[in-house]
Amino acid sequence: MAPKQNVPAVKVKVIHVASAPKMVELNGVFVEMQTCHIADDTDHIKIQLWERQLGALISGRWYDIINLSTREFGGDLFPTANRLTEMNEVAALSGVTVDASFAVDEGETRTLTGHVTGAQVTVRRCCTKCCAWQAEVEGKQKFLRCEKCGMVQRFESFQANATAKMSLSGDFGEEDVKLSNSVLRKYLEKEGLLDLLSDRQDVEEHLFEVGLCTFKMLDNIVVAVEKVENALKAVAEEENVNEGEATEMDGWFPEGGDLFDEPVPTTSDK
Repeated sequence: MAPKQNVPAVKVKVIHVASAPKMVELNGVFVEMQTCHIADDTDHIKIQLWERQLGALISGRWYDIINLSTREFGGDLFPTANRLTEMNEVAALSGVTVDASFAVDEGETRTLTGHVTGAQVTVRRCCTKCCAWQAEVEGKQKFLRCEKCGMVQRFESFQANATAKMSLSGDFGEEDVKLSNSVLRKYLEKEGLLDLLSDRQDVEEHLFEVGLCTFKMLDNIVVAVEKVENALKAVAEEENVNEGEATEMDGWFPEGGDLFDEPVPTTSDK
């Protein structure tokens, strides 16, 4: 099969899903790509998921995948998802055996604890009508006209894609890292701050003011971020729960004895 061909449908088992997406430049925009490996009883092959499809496939499960496209990259031909692709979980095919020994070395993650000392956030928006990326818009708007289809829509209806380049400082020294759209959105959603995506400077200022954070890294890409104060609070809450459970156990055991000690017979028992 040649590149840029349509694959109508396949029924496959997912045998590996990358733990973290990669950031790749596509038409001048950094987008996220997640590599998965799928297999049937004949062979296995990798498949690429993009942006809103991240996390749609779960390792070990079977799917009907409809409307894939073929792409060539680095001399290899492989299927990739597109905006028309559908992925539906199905029951395992009876009598079909898939090699379970398949493994992918993704490298080791590491954790940095430090402050953000520099940040450059880029927010690009995608038209919900024609899926065209727009030039970056400075500041908050009420309406926006798509550069491709010409439709005027409410500003918030355009899907925001936010990425960041950051400089971190801590006991490790200084390091420049990248923050993907999914990780940044997950963090902002957890903090109740998704509205900051209306203006990139609001996001940048927040990153400066957030304080000490832990950053889980894969190469130079941040795959998870958490405020240290939140992590400490979670530890304290868990300790309080454990102390409460220990307090509830008080009084269960008789003084000077064990719960399983044989009772001392009384006169009436003899």
